[in-house]
Amino acid sequence: MMETSDWIQVIGILINVIFGVVIIWLVQSKLENKRVLKDYIIRETIQIRADYCKLIDKVISSQFKPQDLIIEYKLINVNGYNILAVANKKYNTDMTVLIPYQIELLRIICDDENYVKGYKTNNDVQLHPNTSNRIMKFQADNSSIFNDLIVIINDA
Repeated sequence: MMETSDWIQVIGILINVIFGVVIIWLVQSKLENKRVLKDYIIRETIQIRADYCKLIDKVISSQFKPQDLIIEYKLINVNGYNILAVANKKYNTDMTVLIPYQIELLRIICDDENYVKGYKTNNDVQLHPNTSNRIMKFQADNSSIFNDLIVIINDA
């Protein structure tokens, strides 16, 4: 037969086990929620990069109408801003990291003479080969911005 002190020890052990299980469950749940949010932000960042790549492909292959391109460009920028706002709020990331990318890409496209001429009529435009080369170089030089952002979010 167990003595009172033995029962107190058994109850103490049971309480510690229950307390430990509850703590582990709460911590695990919180960690999973953080991971889910990070994964979402990372997926959205990858999608934004893909959207810019599609836009650039359209421009280089002359499969775009200037006014339609601006609308698509703005939508991508809004999506980028929204996801960066969430990342900034949760992980204190730089919300302005894509702004130079956005400005320079649009500048290269809009500086093309054929783009300017085609804007009013909104017909398909074929950019000068030099402009297409500048866009490809721009894309190659700046694609790491998205990878860097993903690493920052993942490490937060």
